[in-house]
Amino acid sequence: MSNTQKKIKLSEKNWFFPTLLGLLWLLVILIINPIGEFPINDDWSYSKNVFELCVKHKFYVDEWPAMTLISQTLYGSAFVKVFGFSFTVLRTSTLLLAFFSTQVLYRILKKKCGEPLYAFLLTAAFCFSQIFCTLSFTFMTDIFFLSFVIFSLHQLILYLDNKKTKHYILFIFFSFIAVLNRQHGLLLPLLIILPLLWKNKLSLKKIALAALPFIVCFLAHYTYGFLLRKFQIPNGIQGMDRLVDTIKNPDYTLLYLRAGDLFTGTGWILIPCSLLLLRRTFGAHTKNILLFLIAAVVCLCICWSDLKIYPWGNVWSAYGIGPKILKDYWANIFPRFNFPDWIKWTIRISSLISIAIIITNSFKNKSKFFEDPNINRGFFLSAHLFLLVYLFFSMLNPAYLDRYILPPALFFLIVSTPSSEMLKGSSRFTFTFFVAGLCILGVLQVKDFMNWNRIRWQALADLNKKGVNEHFIDGGFEYNAWYKPGDRLANEFEEKSWYWVDKDDYIIANGNHAGYFVNAIYPYRHYIPFTTDTIFILERENKSTSPKEIQKKKILDIEKQIRSDKNWLSGVEKQAKENKISLDSMIQISAIWMLNNVAATNKPITEKELKEKKIRECEDQIRNNKIWLKANEKQAKENNIPLDSMIRINATLMFEDADKTPK
Repeated sequence: MSNTQKKIKLSEKNWFFPTLLGLLWLLVILIINPIGEFPINDDWSYSKNVFELCVKHKFYVDEWPAMTLISQTLYGSAFVKVFGFSFTVLRTSTLLLAFFSTQVLYRILKKKCGEPLYAFLLTAAFCFSQIFCTLSFTFMTDIFFLSFVIFSLHQLILYLDNKKTKHYILFIFFSFIAVLNRQHGLLLPLLIILPLLWKNKLSLKKIALAALPFIVCFLAHYTYGFLLRKFQIPNGIQGMDRLVDTIKNPDYTLLYLRAGDLFTGTGWILIPCSLLLLRRTFGAHTKNILLFLIAAVVCLCICWSDLKIYPWGNVWSAYGIGPKILKDYWANIFPRFNFPDWIKWTIRISSLISIAIIITNSFKNKSKFFEDPNINRGFFLSAHLFLLVYLFFSMLNPAYLDRYILPPALFFLIVSTPSSEMLKGSSRFTFTFFVAGLCILGVLQVKDFMNWNRIRWQALADLNKKGVNEHFIDGGFEYNAWYKPGDRLANEFEEKSWYWVDKDDYIIANGNHAGYFVNAIYPYRHYIPFTTDTIFILERENKSTSPKEIQKKKILDIEKQIRSDKNWLSGVEKQAKENKISLDSMIQISAIWMLNNVAATNKPITEKELKEKKIRECEDQIRNNKIWLKANEKQAKENNIPLDSMIRINATLMFEDADKTPK
């Protein structure tokens, strides 16, 4: 028997490609290196929930997240209880889910296309793409939610295949966990309805089996919300009221951009799948080409505005993987590794063609999951309905981000994956080479991002070792969000960053900044493009007074008041004798007590505090007035600044010109 025949037989073993996927994940983890005590993106907020529950032993919901999140909090807490709290432990918990969901996705695609090699390559291309791979190295909700979407889909497919009760129960269980992580999970239990009831004789049992998963998941979601309200636990979970308000007062410009990004981003992730569908799309049938042209025109109309700026997302943009939110973001980071225009337009046009091919084939794909044609039609119709509803809600979401494209990309992949008959004539070598190139690109970009975070937090640790605490540092979004040394919107919003900065005597930056000089330099290796990049610690030329020095001065002032007031001094002398301590010590204790208690409650409000109070009242007026709020959203978009900053600016103008009616 030849070596070639041996290799072919080896690759046909059921364990070969799952093992290869596992080895690939191990290699990727070694290359990127998840170790590092720092949060990434918004996962500081999700990690805070786990920290409060496991370390401080109290149930806490940070007000930053808008999703239910409880299942992920409990999942992360299980790891922390065993290994202790650390960001690396939480990141590892996400990587485990990414690993197992990849294995399950491979099984789903293998069942769909019947070709283990192509199922393996499509799975690798999806899971090592920029967005999926980046989020796998965080404690963000996206991979947790998507993993349980994949698990529940797999169990649903198995149940529809063999009608075994264990698969039905697991489908409900995984959907239940997904719902308690994100509200969108309520769409999952609906997937079973059409496959069970489509053109089948109705019975009470079938109706009950179809309805039970949604009832269980809805009650879980409702009960969690009820408990939060009952125990008055503050949270930022979005309800239907915000969605209804968005529907009533839509911003059509933003809706158009979000729709374009959803289509373009999905097209980019699914380029490998669209390549396999090229022969079928542009085959012998003129009808196929006509359908593609119609889909391409529709997609072009939807993506027209987005094509001019894509990629522009929270995770993947024209300067690489992110976010990299520092004080000098616009000055030094955004243009730093900006792709050349020809690369951008190659990505945009390829993504547009890709999504047009995917849509054309997703609606006319005749490959089967199930032998029963009614179940097959019901399943694919349910998948398309899921896509339509999810895309609709994502476009309406005011906090839309590019990472929200993962669930629709997953469903498009499942319904569009070609069957073994369609794959005849495809070049295995060329396709393997292409997918490998995309995976290497994605992995190296994620490595760059992790290197950037690691060196940035090393710089922050060095500052802390020198005695500089978080009250004097603008260390970037995640650093200040984790410690929250200042208000989210400080008084000096024109000079300071918006994210909880107290004093920015020291900043972490990617380049020079006006009013600062270089304190320290931290070079690191960057791979895409291949170069050496630098993180700087910048120090303000005119620094603020430290909180300790301010407090010490206040205590000395109170001590002087005590010594100069005979009645006060007499009372302190009496206390010193009663407690058998020196008079100087008693005076200092009395001064500290007064500073911490009496001064805090009886201090008259200053002009600055009064102004701040009035401005915040103006902010509340703007937020509670739908017309004003919509106008502010439009201004924020035009000026390319956060909505909170725009509201702050207009509130200040309202305060300064109170006699005029604000426009």
